[in-house]
Amino acid sequence: MNSGSSGSSGSSGSSGSSGSSGSSGSSGSAGHLGAGWLLADRVDLPFVSIPGLADLTLAPEGFPPGQWSPAWTSSLLLGEFCRSVSLDALSCPQPKPPTELEFAQLVRAAEDERADALGEILTQGQEFITPFLALLGITAGSHKKTARLLYAAEMIGALAAMHFKDKFNRPRPSQYRPALLPPVPVPGHAAYPSGHATQAHLMALFIARATDATPAGAALAQASDALARRIARNREIAGLHFASDSQAGETLAGSIDGALRTATAPLFTQAFTEAAAEWAQHYGAGHATAKA
Repeated sequence: MNSGSSGSSGSSGSSGSSGSSGSSGSSGSAGHLGAGWLLADRVDLPFVSIPGLADLTLAPEGFPPGQWSPAWTSSLLLGEFCRSVSLDALSCPQPKPPTELEFAQLVRAAEDERADALGEILTQGQEFITPFLALLGITAGSHKKTARLLYAAEMIGALAAMHFKDKFNRPRPSQYRPALLPPVPVPGHAAYPSGHATQAHLMALFIARATDATPAGAALAQASDALARRIARNREIAGLHFASDSQAGETLAGSIDGALRTATAPLFTQAFTEAAAEWAQHYGAGHATAKA
């Protein structure tokens, strides 16, 4: 009797977009300076056609230092991390089989918290550098050196987490219990450790080091740690991670930070010094240095 409704089936073609979910790790690039704007020009009278402008030439000495985006200069820190730290030397304990308690916790989280947390789950699934910048009251333009550390934490955390995800190859919670039905696409890699937890906690640790010498250092460290825990928890509420995945990510982030403190890594030393000076200026303290 209701066969006439079959014409709506044509909408099924949109399902092909789900494959893009794997790119979420690079979402921090949303903070690129100048990203997203366009500059219109007249078709009949391009600006360059104004007499005298076409041959007007400047003489820059290299790409201007102030125009380097922290999202790109952070890749230099990633390179130094790869040269200075052995991934196998980092701490990430072997996971134990998930317990019935862990499954029960995920069911309860889905029932009690998922609806309220859904907005954060969706936005943090795309990127979560922006919430840290907002928490600090800064932008990637106002505090380039701090933003550089956040982008570096994002990339280093992803690299280290993926190393251990490949090593342990733990299934996602919804692969054990399909009824958890995460509200976002399940990432195309293993669960343990949580990449979000690793990246977010590493960002918080980097913030603590950069702001330590300022009057607000302790408060900013506490707030950043709380934000990292919230980001990790939201992935559990979504049914994407066990609590033990998040705990392992926090452990791994601490191991990364510790390894960098003892490694011979002059670029990182300079990066933290510059970020600390940025925060000293922010509070009018004249100068500060990050703790080694």
